Amino acid sequence: LTLLNDPLIHKQAEQIAKRVLDQASEQQDRLHFVYLLMLERPATDEELSVSRQLLVSVANHTKETGVSEKIAEQEAWQS
Repeated sequence: LTLLNDPLIHKQAEQIAKRVLDQASEQQDRLHFVYLLMLERPATDEELSVSRQLLVSVANHTKETGVSEKIAEQEAWQS
């Protein structure tokens, strides 16, 4: 729990999200990239499916707070 609230962890998540968003424009390509970057292996079909669902859920929840689509997408990738 301490690590989840650590400012360094939040900064790293922000930097990784920016890198992923800059790497590719399509969600599928971003997902493949982030799995290779972070886990050094391709994602399974199940992991891709769950990851897509998470991204949509977090982005939709974030948009409900009134932020722009771009910020909601950034927040989703940071999660």
